This record gives sequence, structure tokens and C-alpha cells, in this order.
Amino acid sequence: MYRGAVLADGPNTVADVVRALEWVEPLPFTDGSAQAAAHIEGELKATGTPINQMDVLIAGVAREVGAVVVTSDSQFAEIDDLDVIRYDEHTE
Repeated sequence: MYRGAVLADGPNTVADVVRALEWVEPLPFTDGSAQAAAHIEGELKATGTPINQMDVLIAGVAREVGAVVVTSDSQFAEIDDLDVIRYDEHTE
């Protein structure tokens, strides 16, 4: 999210993202997360459905702790054993 705020041409800043995500509990990227991400990347490569590397790392953290990924990005649906909730970012 922070990366998107910095790289996007929109009006949002990192500070805006911090305020919008005050309710979120950040999860650490651990050695276990890295291992889970490596397994996910291997699984996706084997099925011919690789995804963005940042998304692989996010999925690794979520899979390790059993968290749900809430996203508008359809790529996460390609990952087995990952709970994903999709939302339409144009819907309020």
C-alpha cells in the first residue's frame, strides 16, 4: 500500500495510507513467511501461473499465520491454501 502511494500519480500519500489503515494489525515478515513464499512461488511456477513478487511475499505472510487476504487483485486466487476475499475497488 505504501509503495502504491509513493509510485502512483494520484493524490494519496504514505501518510494518507497510514491513516486509512489505523485499524490494521501489521504482520511481520519472518523466516517462516519467507519459506511459505518460496513454496508459493514454486507452486505457481509449476502450474504456469506466476504472479507479482510482492504479492508472493504478502501471500507467504498470510499463509504462514492463516490470515485472510482482502484484495481487488485477482492474482491471489491462483494460490492454493490461501483465504482471499475479493472486493471491487470501485464499490463503496
